[in-house]
Amino acid sequence: MKIKTLEVGPFGTNCYLVFSENTKTLYIIDPGDDGEFICREAEKFDYEKVEILLTHFHIDHINAVGYCAGKLGVDYVRLRTPDHNYYTSPENCLPPYFPEPLKNPPVPREYEENQDFKVLALPGHTPGGAGILFGKDLFCGDTLFLNSCGRTDLPGGDDKEITRSLLDVLMALPDETRAYCGHGPVTTIGAERRNNPYINGTYL
Repeated sequence: MKIKTLEVGPFGTNCYLVFSENTKTLYIIDPGDDGEFICREAEKFDYEKVEILLTHFHIDHINAVGYCAGKLGVDYVRLRTPDHNYYTSPENCLPPYFPEPLKNPPVPREYEENQDFKVLALPGHTPGGAGILFGKDLFCGDTLFLNSCGRTDLPGGDDKEITRSLLDVLMALPDETRAYCGHGPVTTIGAERRNNPYINGTYL
């Protein structure tokens, strides 16, 4: 498995290119902006198939899905069902940075696990938040950050749900699991278990 991190858009969103040598599939995770840049980087991989995977619906994580899908011949994107209505909502925008919602977005489909990855339900930041687990590499969107976690004051956010996602789902993973976050640096489950105040109970 090869992983390339691209920082895109005005909020420094992490878009990840994950290439599976076994299936010759390139997975584009959270193409949040700068579609031309993402596609140029994608073309550097010797893939036979491209899939677009979304960790959640927020516009800063999906703004380039239309461009990338059209350029790379992708008919649909993977997104957990609870986020589907938000994905196409006219309110899914962040003026002045993203003043309009998606136009003619690719159709969202529920995840189907395969030999490359498993999907973890991570509600809280959004109702349909997803963790995409490639072996020991977890792409967790905005559920978990280095020593922090995602906000819950946006549409669909829920404090109790994100707490369950952090403590019951993510902390059930091995310490050596690498967490590739939606913004900021990579961390590990072990490091967050020890140092994250939202997980170890030290947050006041």
